[in-house]
Amino acid sequence: MERPLIRPMAAAEIIASAFRLFQQHVAPLVLIALIPQVVLVLMEYLLREIFASSPGFLFAVVLVIIIMNAVALSAITIAVAGAVLGFPPTVLQTYSLTLRNNLFSVVAAYVMTALIISVGFTLVFAPALIFGPGPAMVFGIIPTLVLGGFLALTIPMIVLESLGPMRAITRSFAMMREELMKGVTVFGFVILISGILPLLFQFVVGGGPFAPILGAVIGSVTLPLAYTANVMLYFAMRAKEGYTEEQLEQDLTRRMQR
Repeated sequence: MERPLIRPMAAAEIIASAFRLFQQHVAPLVLIALIPQVVLVLMEYLLREIFASSPGFLFAVVLVIIIMNAVALSAITIAVAGAVLGFPPTVLQTYSLTLRNNLFSVVAAYVMTALIISVGFTLVFAPALIFGPGPAMVFGIIPTLVLGGFLALTIPMIVLESLGPMRAITRSFAMMREELMKGVTVFGFVILISGILPLLFQFVVGGGPFAPILGAVIGSVTLPLAYTANVMLYFAMRAKEGYTEEQLEQDLTRRMQR
């Protein structure tokens, strides 16, 4: 009998379950992640035409990036929840549920968590520059991973529990306090797969007129793989509270009936 996916798991089990789910549902997950990536590329081209080289261009692009990332993470969370329950996450159903969620809360939480991590990184990284680039990197990376581990559950909580940004951040900190190393490990995996690997790949391939399109394709593969692990971390932590697949099914059913 196959073990349930919503159960307390070690970090290695969480990452292994993410690889397995991604492999089983690779086509819909990649397509779900590709849509915001394509919209982002198209919007960047459009905004470049509208703003040209004015200062407003950078602000507009950052705003679109934040919104599209929030949409992508919300959609992947819902798709992974469906995959955990054993049915393939369809693109139409996933985005139907995504758009019914309070995306403003996800956007706000995305900005707040990014700022918290950035401030923590800056406060430790800047003084470390005195001691040279080696120690600076170490002192800068550690607080980033620690804060990322504490905040890892924030967006899944907003999407699946309908919490507000501050409530989700507070609850994520409280839940991860006793399992911080697990959160740090999973967050490190997310950064490696969705951040570092795409940058390395694009560095090897180089720039060119098709670089944004290539980046969108790469991101549509790496982001769902990485964030599946983040959602599985959420389920592993909820399982310690007695959360089950039956309760998840009831939660998703209520959302579909809204």
